[in-house]
Amino acid sequence: MESKPRKRKHHLEWEGRRYRCTVCQWTWKNPPRSVCPGVSCYRVDDLPSYLVSEPELYRRHLQAAGPPDACYFRLKEPHWLWLFDVRKATPLELPKLPRFNVAARLKAWWGSGPAWCQWCGWRPESDEDWKHFTSLCCDSCRFEQEWLRQRKAVCRWAHDLMQADDWVLLATATTGLHSWAEVIELAVLRPNGEVLLHTLLRPQYLIDPEATTIHGLTDPDVQAVPTFPDIWPELSRIFKRRHTIIAYDVPFHQRVLAFTTGQYQLRLPFLSWHCLMQQYALYWGELRPDGLFRWKKLSEACKQQQVPRGRPRIRRALPQAQKSLGLLKALAAKAGPSLSQGGYAP
Repeated sequence: MESKPRKRKHHLEWEGRRYRCTVCQWTWKNPPRSVCPGVSCYRVDDLPSYLVSEPELYRRHLQAAGPPDACYFRLKEPHWLWLFDVRKATPLELPKLPRFNVAARLKAWWGSGPAWCQWCGWRPESDEDWKHFTSLCCDSCRFEQEWLRQRKAVCRWAHDLMQADDWVLLATATTGLHSWAEVIELAVLRPNGEVLLHTLLRPQYLIDPEATTIHGLTDPDVQAVPTFPDIWPELSRIFKRRHTIIAYDVPFHQRVLAFTTGQYQLRLPFLSWHCLMQQYALYWGELRPDGLFRWKKLSEACKQQQVPRGRPRIRRALPQAQKSLGLLKALAAKAGPSLSQGGYAP
């Protein structure tokens, strides 16, 4: 295997809001503690098709002409998968076999399969290494391939939703972040963006100042507006026609909606909830120390997928619902035959 670039500290430059490494081109809010791979680093979304791994070069009967040209960031350590520019590769030089020695040729053919990971080229050396190497694949690449398949399933899920019309997207604003928070603003959208219901609601409790800093609503804003029972007939009709509910952060919206209906002795019908936040966390693929995928704020997810964010600091119900719908459309647009490129496909 070719020599790898020497890992070093990131060469950071401040770009107004984030730090950027001029070598690997990644950005951070705060100075990172990680080391720089020494070459440009890519995620699965922006991986050029001409960059392939060393085993992929081998399958194409090519060999690297020098050190790696880039790397791909995997979810599990070792994170760096070294990539080579296929345009710079040279033909693979195979050893000449004896012409008439049939036994030697059969032995060379039978043992020609490399004892390395077919995706990254890692070679097990010790008995402990062999425990992490099955079916010609290391644990890191196996986890990465499974994540890529799940990622593709998220895009297919979003695509199937956008083809249907039997669901609604819901967003709320509440009196607080606690468990007894009431809904003070409700927005319900159809898949085509049509607003089925959008209204302010007068609560029984005062609005927490902390919640006001989030959505900008104060107690005077909700004094001359209808109460939840006033809009319940219309809302219940929507739920009876479309019992599938999409929301960003379902546990929160589901809890406050159930509490608000209970406050007025009303009963929610059976609803099938689907959390867009959990689906996007699986799609984006940022692991937490406990091994679960990290949840992203809606504004951050929209920025990553280039969805118009409007006023990100004011989280009113209708703009939040519209941004959630835009994020869902962005995921649906990525549903295709393959989501990975560059010789690292499942």
